[in-house]
Amino acid sequence: EYTDEIEYYYDVTAPVITLTYSDTEPTKEDVTVTASANDTVCEVTFNTVTEKVFTANGEFEFSAIDEAGNIARVTAKVENIDKTIPEITISSEQFDGKKYKEAEFKITGKDENGISLIEYSVNGSDEFEVAENGIAVLNNDDGVFYITARVTDGVGNVNTSNSANVNLDNTAPIGSVTYTPATRTAQNVTAMFSANEAVTVTNNDAKTSYMFEDNGEF
Repeated sequence: EYTDEIEYYYDVTAPVITLTYSDTEPTKEDVTVTASANDTVCEVTFNTVTEKVFTANGEFEFSAIDEAGNIARVTAKVENIDKTIPEITISSEQFDGKKYKEAEFKITGKDENGISLIEYSVNGSDEFEVAENGIAVLNNDDGVFYITARVTDGVGNVNTSNSANVNLDNTAPIGSVTYTPATRTAQNVTAMFSANEAVTVTNNDAKTSYMFEDNGEF
């Protein structure tokens, strides 16, 4: 008579899937999720890929099965990808077309992951400088100017935007006076003021002419 012992393994436990994320902090890069599976009794194979690259936030279900037919499913969720450029707003009280000695620009950035840097350049220059507290000031030259604002968010996404124009004038006007009549006379003399650019007379009731009824100065 022949007898033998046969061992049977009763396995109703699904394998355990473990997920590893390449990055869990806010990032503008792709996130790779890697799945591994373990079973204490038998071998495990995956019904899905073992690695998923997320180019945007989303979900993916990994599935694995052991030799006993027990199936495990785990969903990977990626919510930390930010590839959206920040919003930019540029404001100034000097956008009205008038001439000013100085122009101040207020640059505001908005992003769900915050703003890490605000910079600006002038008239399309490639040289940017930091706008402290989001403020850029121009006050040295004459002419028409605009700024390019460059804003970087908390994960490195960058956006640029051009402002409207401002007109700066830091050079005093050159004035001249003509007299009528211009020769010695017994009559009243009218002095007429003119300038090399548009000006406003700040005295004489804003008039550009003055009549002398006697010799003198004005």
